Amino acid sequence: MSNGTHFKGPVDSKGGFTVDGETVVTSEGGVAEAALAANAVTTTKIKDGNVTAAKLATDAVETAKIKNGNVTLAKLSAGITPSHVVKYAGTFTWTEGGASKAVTVDGVAATDIVLASFLVTPTEAAYIAKIVPTTNTITITLSAANTSNDAQISYVVLRAVA
Repeated sequence: MSNGTHFKGPVDSKGGFTVDGETVVTSEGGVAEAALAANAVTTTKIKDGNVTAAKLATDAVETAKIKNGNVTLAKLSAGITPSHVVKYAGTFTWTEGGASKAVTVDGVAATDIVLASFLVTPTEAAYIAKIVPTTNTITITLSAANTSNDAQISYVVLRAVA
């Protein structure tokens, strides 16, 4: 010991030391749990890589303790993993009359899903009849021509999660 005295005590069958029948030093050289005082182990005394998932209590990890960007889609359970994510969104004003309008949206794919609605309805009674995405383009067809060119349409492009 540090004061120069020597400890003579029984050695258990595995090579550890016991006092009054309690193991205080394990055969691996560590201090037995029963010999540790409450709050005796500090962070610096925990060997790297030794706090594993199995060692964590239920609900022990809080949101504030999760590093930003570390909960990825792969880490989410199937019940909450989204099938699609928002890729693009925007608004355009209808021009050039007619019942169909092609709008350039760089990056849109033919396999995307596009949702659209009127932000400002046209003077003519019309509804959105069809939305077709193609490469870099969204084509919206109304039920009637928008000859007054006053409709504003908002859109959201959804893409399947890879």
